[in-house]
Amino acid sequence: MNAMNLEEFEDSLDRWGCDLENWPESIAEPARGLLEQSRTAQALLEHAQDLDALLADLPEHHAAAGLKTRIISDLPADPWQPFRDFLRGSLWRPALVASLPLLAGFAVGLSHGYQEPDPTTAEMSILALSISYEDFENGQ
Repeated sequence: MNAMNLEEFEDSLDRWGCDLENWPESIAEPARGLLEQSRTAQALLEHAQDLDALLADLPEHHAAAGLKTRIISDLPADPWQPFRDFLRGSLWRPALVASLPLLAGFAVGLSHGYQEPDPTTAEMSILALSISYEDFENGQ
């Protein structure tokens, strides 16, 4: 049997409620041991029992008559219709059309894949961008 600390006890109270009979036996047994030793654990249990009593005394609440029917009747018959209506807006159509060349460019770029640069081209770029040809010859 493992000992239980106050944090584990409080977590178990939140999880399983204040009736230790509803707890798994592997947790309830250490909890009973802690309750025998700790006044703080006893206070936590009493507080949970008071809260359960308050909640049990609350009147049962029912939704307004016909609320479920009204909510269901307001749902669109076609779940994609709001999306289609959004796309039909006057602002989005030109934006979507304008983005087609961008998407085509991405597709073309991805279809060619990555190619290793030619070493000669790299050397020529360095030569063209160097301040003087001497820097290139000296390896700088």
